[in-house]
Amino acid sequence: MKIESIKLHNIRSFVDQEINFPDGSILLSGDIGSGKSSILYAVEFALFGLIKAEVTGNELLRNGTDSGSVTLNFNIDGKKVEIKRNLKLSKTAVQDSGYIIIDGKKEELTPNELKQRILEILNYPMEFLTKSKSFIYRYTVYTPQEDMKKILLEKREERINTLRRIFGIDKYKRIEENCRVLTTHLRESRKRLEGKAEDLDKLENNKIELQSKRDSIRNNINILNQQIEKYQIKLQENRKLLEDAEKLRKISNQLEMLQRDIGYKKEKEAENINLAEKLKKDIENLEKELSSFKEENYQDQTKDIKKTISMLENDLYELNKKSSYIQAKKDNSKRIMDDITKMSFCPLCKQEVTSDHKHNIAGQENINISMLENEIMKFSNDINEIKGKIESETKKLDEIIIKQREYDLTHMKRINLDEKKSRIDEVNKLMKQVKDELNDLAILESNLKKDIEIIKFIDHEKIKSQFEELFNQLRKLEVERAGLENEVKNIVDNLNKIQEGIDEKIRIKHEIERINELNNWLNESFLNLMRIIERKIMLKVYHDFNNLFQKWFNILVDTEELEIKLDEEFTPKIIQNGYDIDYGFLSGGEKTAAALAYRLALNQVINNIITNINTNDIIILDEPTDGFSEQQLERMRLVLDELKINQIIIVSHEAKIESFVDNVIRLKKENHISHVT
Repeated sequence: MKIESIKLHNIRSFVDQEINFPDGSILLSGDIGSGKSSILYAVEFALFGLIKAEVTGNELLRNGTDSGSVTLNFNIDGKKVEIKRNLKLSKTAVQDSGYIIIDGKKEELTPNELKQRILEILNYPMEFLTKSKSFIYRYTVYTPQEDMKKILLEKREERINTLRRIFGIDKYKRIEENCRVLTTHLRESRKRLEGKAEDLDKLENNKIELQSKRDSIRNNINILNQQIEKYQIKLQENRKLLEDAEKLRKISNQLEMLQRDIGYKKEKEAENINLAEKLKKDIENLEKELSSFKEENYQDQTKDIKKTISMLENDLYELNKKSSYIQAKKDNSKRIMDDITKMSFCPLCKQEVTSDHKHNIAGQENINISMLENEIMKFSNDINEIKGKIESETKKLDEIIIKQREYDLTHMKRINLDEKKSRIDEVNKLMKQVKDELNDLAILESNLKKDIEIIKFIDHEKIKSQFEELFNQLRKLEVERAGLENEVKNIVDNLNKIQEGIDEKIRIKHEIERINELNNWLNESFLNLMRIIERKIMLKVYHDFNNLFQKWFNILVDTEELEIKLDEEFTPKIIQNGYDIDYGFLSGGEKTAAALAYRLALNQVINNIITNINTNDIIILDEPTDGFSEQQLERMRLVLDELKINQIIIVSHEAKIESFVDNVIRLKKENHISHVT
């Protein structure tokens, strides 16, 4: 992993600042309070978010602002990664959603999702997802100097537990604790199971008793089956006799019905003979009556007469209309004569009407009236003549209608004759059919009488009584057998339940044996193996840690009088002139050297144990030379050369360190705002 740049917006003393990290070793230089540590906290915040009880939102967010952000760019395994985390002010400063960009592909994620993605990228264990801080990062990449001094000053038990967590060896202690919990649970389970399995012998005895009872009842059922089989044979024989008796009864009933049917057929035959005789007589009478019948077409004659009458009536209508017109003219002339006779003055010109004028007009109108009367007379004669013709044609029509009726009646008789001839044919066919049926019935009657003669000796009532007695006895035996079978079924059900109980208790016993084997294996083998593995790992860790611790301390502190090493609990043991001395009696520079040596040794041991993490090529040293003498500062150059790590970021206010590193980033705070100079 290589950090390339970081952007800070409203983070502690920074307002808006982007800082680029070049290749090689880098020194963050500046006075105390210039913002050097703020950059380190911002890097950790960008990677893992807020750290409970250590780096809170209120500590990161700049006072007087309601939002802030950190954008970190780094390169890992050839991939360019950009991650941005945001802070917002609610009641307190809290994390907001952010994003991550990997090789140009952007994802908007929640704070927890961002942490998960970073753990995947750094190849850190996912167990750190639910923890406030990552021990791997804190003790391989960036450890605040005060935290390292704190681990040296902790109680032995707390220190060893912290180191167990750092090295991942605490899992063996958890395994041992979990084993104790498991063995306790196994003992409780075994005790509970033993209580469930204690009545196995009682169930076995109950099973034997029920099996004996079941076998006894099955023997009784076999005896009943033999008796039932005998009764079934007798019943089958009796059933055959009963079937014959029933057959006799049915044949008798069938014969009785057949004889009734024969009687009915004979009555029908007699009726058909009488009907045929009657039809013959009727046909003879009708043929005599129709012998003189001739076919005539009265309909055409009726149609012609009606047409003639219609034409005469039209002519009569026209003559009456013309006669009425002439009569109207005659009446008008009379009215004119009457009016002129009475008129003294003309109503139009008001002149006097003279007698001569009246006479002339009256004479003219008399001539008109005489002519009109002659015409009326002529029309009257024509009308009377036509009326006479109509009357004559009407009489002819009436005569033809009478003849048509007589013809229709005779025609109906002809149809009736045809129907009777058809009917007599049907009656003859029916007579033949009835005769054939009577023959068939006579044959069937003869056969039924023969069947009755064969089995008429059977006593139906006696056989029926015997059959019922046998059936009742058989039913009684079957009921008894069903009761025994039901009893056997109940016993078998109980046996199955008992067997299930036995099987369950045997399974429980096997489970108890398995629990005992597992418990013994855990206590006698597994726990001892875990303790051996833990001791071997701790011994290996202790050996590597102690050698590296001595190596780095001897580089930083060159004195033959002072010797340092780790005891079995990883506590620094300081020997001066052959005497053990307490860590607190060391000078400030020696304490810092011991803490830095412990820090570097711890870094290398973790990276050697957890080889697949992606942060083993970067280290951040926070004030590693606090209290160093000039000589110790010079030795710091040897430490940096010896580390052989791709990216080393050092936070220090010591100016001499600048000559040891490849790059220097200077920070300065002015008017409460930090910036790069």
